[in-house]
Amino acid sequence: MAPYLLTLPGEIRNQIYEYVLTKPNGVVCVKDSHGVSRLINYKEDIKSLWGIDRLSCVVDGMQENGDPGRLHETESGRAYAEKLDKIEPPEETNHLRYVNKQLKKETHKLVVRFNLITFISPGDTDSMAKCAEFLRSYTQRPARLQALIVGMTISNADSSTYDEANPFVKEVQAFCYANPQVPVHVRDNVLSQTLGQLLPNCLWIAYVLGREMELIQRMKKCSAKTNEAMIARMKLVGRTSVPFEYARQLFGSGPPNMRYFPRETSFDEIVFRNTLRHDLPVQSILQDFDIGEDALVEMAEDIYEKGL
Repeated sequence: MAPYLLTLPGEIRNQIYEYVLTKPNGVVCVKDSHGVSRLINYKEDIKSLWGIDRLSCVVDGMQENGDPGRLHETESGRAYAEKLDKIEPPEETNHLRYVNKQLKKETHKLVVRFNLITFISPGDTDSMAKCAEFLRSYTQRPARLQALIVGMTISNADSSTYDEANPFVKEVQAFCYANPQVPVHVRDNVLSQTLGQLLPNCLWIAYVLGREMELIQRMKKCSAKTNEAMIARMKLVGRTSVPFEYARQLFGSGPPNMRYFPRETSFDEIVFRNTLRHDLPVQSILQDFDIGEDALVEMAEDIYEKGL
């Protein structure tokens, strides 16, 4: 009698394979010392890396002076050193291969093919460019790329450097249009809880994206005092911060599966409240429309959770 797993329809078996072979938190795309992009297991401690200049220093007993390594630190301040020439690719062991011969044959070369991929840009490398480069490497193997990714996160994207000659956004958007089932989350530096214009910028960008009504409905759930006049005032502040031509080029006609999020991975209410209190345009809106600070905090939390 065949094993119970093999008596299931192929669609269900594929779901089981996807569940077993997907890393709990996905993988991170990094470059080794030879410039080759590799995927390593995602670690909670490196979800937000910030680059440090290459210095002669010791981290966890590793002397980096002259070493083909890179030193980073996380937002929490913990140091993290990666030996780029020794980073291992994703675990190649097929967790199902030893079940039986028939199953081993069926899952031959089926390694980590289903994953969330996070692109991080420590140092001065734009992660949008990093993502575009990764997608470009699969131009001749689109089927393999589709099998590899179930979602992407582009962290620390620096949209302030983009212009019409920059192809990276267009390349990522093209991937999104071709793969509507793959959610792509962009954490952009133009959106941050450290910027008092977070909500105005979000409203303005949502307008450019054609997603304004969705965001307004979410804002109204946070405060019944949200009205057309307040929305217009916020959009005006956002337009001043993010010029129209720049916003149209960067965000206009964005694919629906490409969502924009603030650059931080989590919302810090204390930081956001402090920022609000020092931002005169937003304080003016709060006073003129009698919108409480708590309502803006709730709106910001919603954006951090659902994006634009």
